[in-house]
Amino acid sequence: MTPEAETAEGTTWTVTEVPPHEEPESHLERAFHRLFLGRLRRSGAAVTEVPGSAGNVVRFTLPGTHRHWTLVPQANVEDSRPDFLLETNDMNVPAVAIFTDGRAYHATAAVNRLADDAAKRANLRDAGLVVLSVTAQDVTAAEDGTGAPPSWYNPDLAGNLMNLPPFHAPPEAYKALGRGPIEWLLSWIAHPSPDAVRAVARAVPMFLSAGAQPVQTADQVPLERVGRAALVGDHLPTGTRRVFLHRTGALATVVEMLPGMVVQVAAVLDDRDEVLDDAHARAWRAWLRLANAFALRDWPTLVTTTSLVEPAETQGGDVTVSRPVGDWAHAYDATATEAEKKLIVELAGHEGIAPPEVGIEGPDGIPLDISWPNLHIAVAFDHMPPEDRADLSARGWHVVDASPDEVLAAIDLATEQTQGTR
Repeated sequence: MTPEAETAEGTTWTVTEVPPHEEPESHLERAFHRLFLGRLRRSGAAVTEVPGSAGNVVRFTLPGTHRHWTLVPQANVEDSRPDFLLETNDMNVPAVAIFTDGRAYHATAAVNRLADDAAKRANLRDAGLVVLSVTAQDVTAAEDGTGAPPSWYNPDLAGNLMNLPPFHAPPEAYKALGRGPIEWLLSWIAHPSPDAVRAVARAVPMFLSAGAQPVQTADQVPLERVGRAALVGDHLPTGTRRVFLHRTGALATVVEMLPGMVVQVAAVLDDRDEVLDDAHARAWRAWLRLANAFALRDWPTLVTTTSLVEPAETQGGDVTVSRPVGDWAHAYDATATEAEKKLIVELAGHEGIAPPEVGIEGPDGIPLDISWPNLHIAVAFDHMPPEDRADLSARGWHVVDASPDEVLAAIDLATEQTQGTR
């Protein structure tokens, strides 16, 4: 048959080996729908599907239970249109707004919907709904059984928290933090317990604060501004107020303990187009998962993006606009030149790097502007004499120019070598 062949009826067909374009978001919705219904049927649920204008409406009940559930596709709720809305006839159980989030249609420079997602889902949470995000990786993990708990989850800490009155909940409710959203949803359908979910959500920031950096800031600064400052290098007024910063790449979560054992939290994702690369995708998924864990939380909670947060106003020019926060702020304050400050700011935005020593002496009394003595790395600015560079190299030090890329490469290499000798 030729590429363009005419049938007996006179209709012209175009023959091609290239499959038609399939929208990834629709594919993800179908994958979730198929997996979810399959799990329901395997659990013995009585499932019926009724055709609707936006897809099949699913009605189901679990064996031995009195609740009737409905899964509606593309339902309009508040100012949002979740991919699915899960409801039950039990008025004590809140509805669940389910979003199947494909990165290509939410978190890329070409299609950046992060701020819109954050704002609309915040409205749903304020209206009392559970908001649940499901990514393609979540579906794959549920299918393959390869899911893993979030990096911040600590079962030993969970065992301690569940016995405290504000965070009291059954062990199974805390174990749910280590499961993916699909497993969480199936558990919710089997035993919905809004009070337990709320208590666990209150406790989630305690997991994050365990390994966070303390930050000193002014009383009037909202937590989300602290998070934005950590991500984009905004000015942050200093003060005596103590908050805790947990950084995961492009995600900054800020926690504060308030009087009365109340814990407030803000999770801020960097949504600038220029940072939406593969590394950002991991932070985006961590942001979604953290937001899932905040379900029904009734203490001050904000899940947002940098573009939705106004930068803190500069107060009297006492702090340079690009001053970082946390441990990096101390390194920044110890620098002597603008070139040193610029390098500190650029390095502070990278995850997993310890702040350097500033202004110390190296071997034979050689002055080191910025260095990592434990890794034998020194940054050579223009004013470092060639003989000092040579002497440092002779003593086994890696001397790099004041380039973030060179510094990062040297740290990665030294870290690998250190780990390889253990």
